[in-house]
Amino acid sequence: MDMDRILEQIKDFDLNRAIARLEEEGHVLTQTEWIVLLVLAAAGLLFCFFGLKTARFWAGVIGLALGAAAGMAAAYFLGIDTAYIWIPGVVLGIALAVLGAVLRRFGALLTVWACVAAAGIYLIKPPTWTMAGICIGAGFVAGLIALKFTVGLTILGTAVCGGVLSGTAACFLFGNAGTVIHVAACALLFAAGLLVQLLLESRKRKRQSLKKAEEIRETQSTANEVERARELAENLDKIEEETEGRENPED
Repeated sequence: MDMDRILEQIKDFDLNRAIARLEEEGHVLTQTEWIVLLVLAAAGLLFCFFGLKTARFWAGVIGLALGAAAGMAAAYFLGIDTAYIWIPGVVLGIALAVLGAVLRRFGALLTVWACVAAAGIYLIKPPTWTMAGICIGAGFVAGLIALKFTVGLTILGTAVCGGVLSGTAACFLFGNAGTVIHVAACALLFAAGLLVQLLLESRKRKRQSLKKAEEIRETQSTANEVERARELAENLDKIEEETEGRENPED
């Protein structure tokens, strides 16, 4: 594994330059660009319409990516040989992936953090690492708030990120349609995704309420049957006592 080459490619990657290339007039997509955009469009649609339903899966994926990046960066700055910096990255990545997939609130923190930060970086296109850090910090704050409002912010964050991702990928796949159509596509997908996720969550809660009501009815029914059985046993005891009293009158 040539880690030096991989690190150089990561450091040299410029998101703004990559997007500008796709936006160039008359640009013909390469096979690699087609595949990447199709994958991003599909992932964006899943994120947009089923973000909450698939939150544990995305939390695991995001935790793996964040942990790997953080572990490798920490090892790099600590001066560890670049041939081995992938080891702490893998360890931390797996740890965060497991925690994100198992712990619901922690998974919501990771998911919302990544969604808000990614959407902010794409929309603002920060020219410096300082601005990018602000976007990442804003995403982290949103993730902390998601610890309290888990469902609402997970739906909102995934709908925003999914709408921007799938809308942008679709616009590039079908040609550069212009800023107005680009923004409209992202906004339409965001609104549709938000509505679908809210409806799915509403139906889920309705089913849970019906199930809970059924359990309460069964519990009450069982309690009533027990009470009726107890009353019947008491009445039978009284009847037996009265019968014995009439058969054996006292002198």
